[in-house]
Amino acid sequence: NMGEGAAWLVGIIFGLDLLLVGGIVVGALIEKHVYSYALGPDGLTIQTGLFARFKKTIRYEKMQDIRLYCGFVESFLGLATINVETGSRDAYSASAGESSLGATQTERIPHLKLADAYALRAKLLDITAMRYPQGKTPLRATMPLSPKKPLKKTVASVGIFGVQIFLVLLLASVLIPQPFSWIAIGLLVLFMIVNAISVPVHLWYEKLYMAKYFYDENGEVLVIRKGVFGWSEIVVPY
Repeated sequence: NMGEGAAWLVGIIFGLDLLLVGGIVVGALIEKHVYSYALGPDGLTIQTGLFARFKKTIRYEKMQDIRLYCGFVESFLGLATINVETGSRDAYSASAGESSLGATQTERIPHLKLADAYALRAKLLDITAMRYPQGKTPLRATMPLSPKKPLKKTVASVGIFGVQIFLVLLLASVLIPQPFSWIAIGLLVLFMIVNAISVPVHLWYEKLYMAKYFYDENGEVLVIRKGVFGWSEIVVPY
C-alpha cells in the first residue's frame, strides 16, 4: 500500500545518505594515510596515492602566491588548507607581435591544524625570502574601502533582479485572465515579502564582509584577507 511504499522510499533515501557519509569518512581516512608532504632543501615535496605512489616536488623559486583557506566547516574544526601557486609568470611570445602569461598551477596541502597552517606558511615565506606585513598602520586603514560599497552591491544583487521579477509578476497579474491572475497576484505579494526581508539581510552581510575585509603591503608582498563565515588570505609577491 501507500504507507509501505513511503516507508521503503524513506529507507532507501536514508541508506543512500549513510553510504554517502560513509564514503566521505572512508575517503578522508584514506587521504590521511596516503598523503604526505615535506620541506626539503630545494622545494616542497608532496606524495600521494593508494595503490600507486605519486611524488612531486615544487621548487621554492617557482612558488608565487601562497593562500591560506579556512572554510565555514573548517572554522569550527580549527582546520585550514594551504594553496601554493607555482609556475612562470614571465611574458613569452605567443606569435608575432603578441605576448601572454606563462601557465600557473596550484598545489594544495589540505586539512592542516590552523596553528600548523600558519607555521607552514611562515616557513614558506621565510624560505622564499618574503616578509609578511606587520606594520602598526595597515593599508586597510590608510586607504579604506568606500562605505558606499555594501549599498551598491546590495542594489546590484537584489535590487535590479527584484525590479525585473516584480515587473514580470505585475504584468502577469494584469494580463493573465482569472483565475490564473490570482496566482500571479499571490506570487507577487509573496515575492514582495521575501524581497523586503532579503534586502536588509543582504545589506547586513555586505557590511560584515567589508568590515572583515583586510589588505596590507610592505613593499615586497600584498596581503588580502576576505570572508565572513569562512575566510581566505593570500600573500602575493610583487
